[in-house]
Amino acid sequence: DARWTLYAPNGDVIPSDQTIKVENEQVILDHGISITIVQAKDAGEEAELGNGYINGTLTFADPSRPWLSGFSDREGQTDANWIRSGTSTFAPTGTDPYDDYKTVSGEPQNPTGFVDPEQNFEAILGGTWAPYRLVSKKSGSSSPQQDYLAFSSLSINVSSLNKVPSVDIVFTSDKSKWSRAMVLEAQTQTGLSQGNVAHLNLRNSQSVDKNGNPDGTGTGMGWFPGYAINVETGERLNIAFAEDSWLAGENGRDMLWNPTSNAYAGVNNEVRMGGKHYIYVFRQASDLGSLVGVLPSYDGCTTLSNIMRSGTTIAKSLAFGSCVWAGIPMLAPGQSLLSTEAKVSLRVSRRYRSFTTASTTNNGLPMYEFDMTGLETIKGDAQLLKDSVLSMINVVPNPYYANSEYETSKLDNRIKITNLPEECTISIYNVNGTLMRRFNKADPKTSLDWDLKNFADIPVAGGVYLIHVEVPEIGERTLKWFGVIKPTDLNGFGF
Repeated sequence: DARWTLYAPNGDVIPSDQTIKVENEQVILDHGISITIVQAKDAGEEAELGNGYINGTLTFADPSRPWLSGFSDREGQTDANWIRSGTSTFAPTGTDPYDDYKTVSGEPQNPTGFVDPEQNFEAILGGTWAPYRLVSKKSGSSSPQQDYLAFSSLSINVSSLNKVPSVDIVFTSDKSKWSRAMVLEAQTQTGLSQGNVAHLNLRNSQSVDKNGNPDGTGTGMGWFPGYAINVETGERLNIAFAEDSWLAGENGRDMLWNPTSNAYAGVNNEVRMGGKHYIYVFRQASDLGSLVGVLPSYDGCTTLSNIMRSGTTIAKSLAFGSCVWAGIPMLAPGQSLLSTEAKVSLRVSRRYRSFTTASTTNNGLPMYEFDMTGLETIKGDAQLLKDSVLSMINVVPNPYYANSEYETSKLDNRIKITNLPEECTISIYNVNGTLMRRFNKADPKTSLDWDLKNFADIPVAGGVYLIHVEVPEIGERTLKWFGVIKPTDLNGFGF
């Protein structure tokens, strides 16, 4: 039952004609625009219609320095299969650790029973980013060497696709914009991790400042070189990153987000993932139960890190259930880390809804701003008219093969000359230069019909014709047109 209101720069206040329940295009003539707003679906609600995925983009402030890359997901029974999207199962019982994920109670269901059956979320930026709901998890039957990104099966099930917001993740060398972040252990075997820390718990190493030096605040905290924004609410989000302390040669033991460009290395071509500097983005949450409480928007990971230090395994899993996006970024070969600002934009469909943020603007209702700068109508530019307006004039259909969709009967022959200005002169010649027909147009209609007859109201012969359009004080355009004229069918007019 929601309606929208447009506040224009000149002070006009324009209400919607209808609610957003049904799609409606509202034309606002005084401003030269139209607006269409309709209630949307959340991600995961329409698996057969894109599943809510819109797009993912990676942009650089300086395009000549594309330093950010990533580890791409691969299908099959391989540790590179870190996005479990699709309908693949590798065991009759559906218990193989590499099986794609099925839906669980409490999240949107679909006839296939799988979370993302059409794999809409599996190829984001080449398979380098995915919703946390779809990342690989540890299974009881998996080998201890298997690489996985989820904290636990419970955390995966709690993080439903319909809770995933659109986000921007910005990487920058400007340290004033960096985010205080948890640093997590990416090594899956406790016997190999520094301090025997379990997978995706806080690293057992001194917390560091923005220069990588111990800051005396304990263990497991560092700085992510950038920030994450929920573009639906405008909130800054908590962000964490991982590193594999066993992979010291891949910068995995220094508490810094500094991935290498090595995807595989070693005698057996082992998965390195640039040192496994996974990135995790967490939403604000108040729906995870009393073991967790309220997880705020950005607080430097203070609340999350306290849970990861002193909480139970269930509490940690529930806290990780607030994770919404994960990725495996890497350094592009031959590039320098943070050499220019990079932005990863991840977009999904979200319902219009009320929400609570730190701001009281618009009473928690959705509010958006758009700018039409550069899209204004330009008047009085003769060169622009010659270059664009004249070039838009056309004739359809061309070629004409004895009929067109504009004709209303068997005796009707008709083509259209389109995209015409209000005033112009249209002259039609045969290839010998003989004038066949002339029209002097002076009306707002943007097209003109030719019934394929000459001045004497006699049908013209088939062939090539030249259509000359002259626009006063602007210029002229000549079109070639070919037509096959049909003979009159007298059999269709019996008595």
